[in-house]
Amino acid sequence: MKSNTPLILTMCLLLPAIPGFASPLTAEKCKKIEQDKARLACYDEAFLTSNATKDPKKIEAIKEFGLEHIIDTENRQTEIVAVVSSVKADPYGKLKVSLDNGQVWKQKESKRIRLKKGDKITIRRGAFGSFNLQKEGQGRVIKVKRLK
Repeated sequence: MKSNTPLILTMCLLLPAIPGFASPLTAEKCKKIEQDKARLACYDEAFLTSNATKDPKKIEAIKEFGLEHIIDTENRQTEIVAVVSSVKADPYGKLKVSLDNGQVWKQKESKRIRLKKGDKITIRRGAFGSFNLQKEGQGRVIKVKRLK
């Protein structure tokens, strides 16, 4: 049976040098600082290692990563109703729909739906960040993505 002692010893010696692992002495030093801002700056210096992570915008982006579906769900628009101002088909038959509000949407799947200028449509949020376009008075729905 091999001994893991050299590996463990090496890890113990290198662990404090690895970014993100501050020594307990640094944490204790920061804990003793009375002023909130100075104490926070000490902890940031001890635990935030790269310059990219010290950037306030990057820190905020890291905090919000993965929460897109939770953040601001109360104020988020769930659907729009608009009138089609033009419809064009690409060589594969997928539609590019321009709306009276200036938005442009493109069909993502190969289902067929008949749209023409002046049709009233509704675009609703779907699962996993998708969007569904439905012509008023029809049950058929197509997946779309916004271009403009």
